[in-house]
Amino acid sequence: IINLISFSPLRIPLNFISKIFKNGYRPDIIHIHGLWYDFVRMAFNYGCRCNIPIILSPCGMLQEGALKHSSTKKRIILKSYLLKILKYPKLIIHSKSISEKLQIKHLLPNSNVKVVSNPVEICSKSFLKDDHKNQFIFLGRLHPVKGIGNLIFNWKKIYDKNKTWELLLIGPDSDGYK
Repeated sequence: IINLISFSPLRIPLNFISKIFKNGYRPDIIHIHGLWYDFVRMAFNYGCRCNIPIILSPCGMLQEGALKHSSTKKRIILKSYLLKILKYPKLIIHSKSISEKLQIKHLLPNSNVKVVSNPVEICSKSFLKDDHKNQFIFLGRLHPVKGIGNLIFNWKKIYDKNKTWELLLIGPDSDGYK
């Protein structure tokens, strides 16, 4: 049995992270989702201090389009501590695809990147319609960096050739993009 603690900006409030560390909890692995948040620095500092392996899931935050958004803030974070953190010998960067791995390796050539696809669990299939046999589903956060605009543009070509297919976009809205 492995004790794992997973940090995500949507899951654990920052003050709760401090309490975890102060109360002496020591996981076997730390898993961090994201890059540009205060909890990332806190979790890395704790992991390095305690010599704990760290898995970092950048969640697309190192893609070219994502780096352009709030670029000044991200440059400051990269230079101040993130590049130092990426040299931690017990760090593994989680990539969901080969293309994401190539992007990460281009930006951070010496990084240890492993490709592991994210499993998708759907609790309710109520959004699926029985009267449509052919459905193409995009499942993820609705945001410009996800390429949904390109998907919709190219979907028209598929739909024009075969009207039995349906495109479903399923996911939370991000910054009013929906």
